[in-house]
Amino acid sequence: MSYTKMNYLLEILAFHDLVAINQLSTGQIALWHALMYINNKCAWQEWFTVSNRMLESHTGLTRDGIAKARNKLRQKGYIEFKSNGTAATAYTMIQKVASNNLQDGIQVMSNNLQDSLQPCLQDSLQPCLQDSTTLNKLKQNKTEKSTRKVFSPPTKEEVAAYCRERNNGIDAQTFVDFYAARGWVAGKVPMKDWRAAVRTWESRRKAETAEKKGWESFE
Repeated sequence: MSYTKMNYLLEILAFHDLVAINQLSTGQIALWHALMYINNKCAWQEWFTVSNRMLESHTGLTRDGIAKARNKLRQKGYIEFKSNGTAATAYTMIQKVASNNLQDGIQVMSNNLQDSLQPCLQDSLQPCLQDSTTLNKLKQNKTEKSTRKVFSPPTKEEVAAYCRERNNGIDAQTFVDFYAARGWVAGKVPMKDWRAAVRTWESRRKAETAEKKGWESFE
C-alpha cells in the first residue's frame, strides 16, 4: 500500500472514534498522540525515528512504559515500528482515514462546523436585525410624518365659502382675526383643522342662540 500524507485532524478524530470501541490506556493514547505530533513535525514521512528520551518527555512514560505502550499500539493496528539496537526506533503511523475518503471527511467537518456556528451567528445577528427593524420603523414614522398635510391658515374667502356652505351665519373676518391673533392655536394646541374650529363655533353659536331664546320666553 502506497503511503499518502495524513490529514492530522481527521486522523485524530478517527483515532478517538476507534478508542471509544477498542479502549486504550492513557499511556497508549499519550504515546500515539506524541508520535502523531512528531511525524507532523517531520512533514509526514512514512518512516521516522524518535528517541526514547524524546518520547519520555512528550508522554511522561518511563522507557519500560513506552515499550509496553508501543507493543499494544502495534497489536491493535495503530503503528508499526522497527528497533535499531541502541539507535532511535523507527516508527510508521497506520492511517485510519483512507485517502479516497478524505474529501468526504473534510465535507463532514465543514458541515459540523456550519451547524456549530449557526446558533452563534443567529445570536450575533439578532441584535443587528432588531436594530435594523427599529431603524426601518423610525424611517417609516418619519416618512409618514413628512407626508402628513401641513396646516396652512385659511383666507377670509375660504372661511366665508365654508360658512355659506353650512349656512351658520359666522363672520369669516371675525373668525380669521380671532385665530390669527393667537397664532392659529386652538386652546394650547396648534390648529390642525380650521374647518373643525368653524364647526365648533357653529355649535357654540347654536347653543348661545337657544339659551337666549329660553331667557326671552321666560321674561
